[in-house]
Amino acid sequence: MKYLFIFIFCFFGLLSGYSQAPFFLQKEEDISVLYRDCVNDLWLSPQNACEALPFKLTVSDATFWQDSIDKRHVKIVPRGIKAKIEIYYYDKQGKLVYEEQTLKVIDPPGISYHFEVEGKWTSGHNEIDRQSKITFTPLADTEFRRLMPEESDYRVDSMEIYVLPPEFKPPQFIAKIGFDIHKPQQAIDIHLPEACFAYGSGTQVHIQIGELYRTSGQGELVHEYFRCTLYERLMVFTIK
Repeated sequence: MKYLFIFIFCFFGLLSGYSQAPFFLQKEEDISVLYRDCVNDLWLSPQNACEALPFKLTVSDATFWQDSIDKRHVKIVPRGIKAKIEIYYYDKQGKLVYEEQTLKVIDPPGISYHFEVEGKWTSGHNEIDRQSKITFTPLADTEFRRLMPEESDYRVDSMEIYVLPPEFKPPQFIAKIGFDIHKPQQAIDIHLPEACFAYGSGTQVHIQIGELYRTSGQGELVHEYFRCTLYERLMVFTIK
């Protein structure tokens, strides 16, 4: 995982005072948030800290781990809506310094996705037949994937297939296709059941995306929520 770098600029002082608002950098970019239920890999770098003396850290509403060798290296998994980071350290003059900063905690941005027919991206309503190759690819948010690559592996558990026959016949549920969420899903081949072709040309095939999961940096599967409506999770094709 790429490191988030937190450079904390402080005034030297006793415990009674602390620095003005530190600023946070990630890949030399200012940041002000942490991602909920994600492993945020941080470096706390106060100026003039004495590396040989104790460095203590507390984080509210979060699970965190400090590196056994360098206590300024920390991994934080926030749970609430904010995470207050407090540090106590001795500077090179032997003075005890206290600093704090509260970061907003937000949910991961979720995914978009695309379907392809014969290797070409589609927004739906393509004409298909039994030989048509249909694939589905979940796509993490570009910025989130860049910043948190170990947190951006998204997977879906299933898709439901419906058909809307021509001549005003009622829609019919055909099948629920399951997928293994314990394996990466770079692209999923969709094999339509034969029942989708029973009503012939003009039949609409509706594919409804199921539940969404994400693998975390801790190796856990986390149930996520689509940031879109059920209608936006639907793709429609037409039988030739």
